[in-house]
Amino acid sequence: SWSIVDYYLRPKLAYYAMKRELADITINTKRIVEEIPADRYTRAHVKRIHKVQIFATNLSLENHQYLLRYQGWDISTGQPVFVEKTPRPRILKYNRSTEICVRELGDSETASRMVFAAYLINPEDGFIISRSVNWPEPLRYIQFPAPKNLRVDTVRGQGIGNAFEVQCDVPVKGFVMEVDDGEKRDIVLEDNCVDLVPGEAVRIGVKGLESVQEPKITYRYLKAAIDL
Repeated sequence: SWSIVDYYLRPKLAYYAMKRELADITINTKRIVEEIPADRYTRAHVKRIHKVQIFATNLSLENHQYLLRYQGWDISTGQPVFVEKTPRPRILKYNRSTEICVRELGDSETASRMVFAAYLINPEDGFIISRSVNWPEPLRYIQFPAPKNLRVDTVRGQGIGNAFEVQCDVPVKGFVMEVDDGEKRDIVLEDNCVDLVPGEAVRIGVKGLESVQEPKITYRYLKAAIDL
């Protein structure tokens, strides 16, 4: 089916992906490969350099300031490879897409082991406006490590509504949550099917949590399914 909701109007995972991409301000990444032949006659001795293009879109009618941060991790260990950020705020102009920069990842072997994430950050309060996590493809060739410390914490109130905060010690692809509140079906997640990287707590807003003291949370991700 091409639908983004089911018969009962419950969102499918495609709904959340579309919701993220249709936000006013988004950041995205794309992997490219630059081929450099040893000389102009050869087609065999070619050096391939993997890079990531970073671009952002502002669909609003006002300019916005942002800080850019991007980081790479080794997929197998979860250890950071590099962390870079802009020293001062930049302007994201209205009603257009903007090519921000291109970051080199290295050769094929290095790039195949690296997950890359880029963030647009509000310079006033430090909140993440948008994020993009980029994986080497095809995904079936990735050897995902088993998480040792995957946490889902319930955050109630604190002025910005109820939410779940999810964090993990290794990169995780396609983290999907399901919250069971019995027959009520009052709980609505504002986001789902997110990618996790070490050192970041992803906040997922939730509505209808007030009537549930200890919700039963079920989660799964690529190559795993776990019940809490």
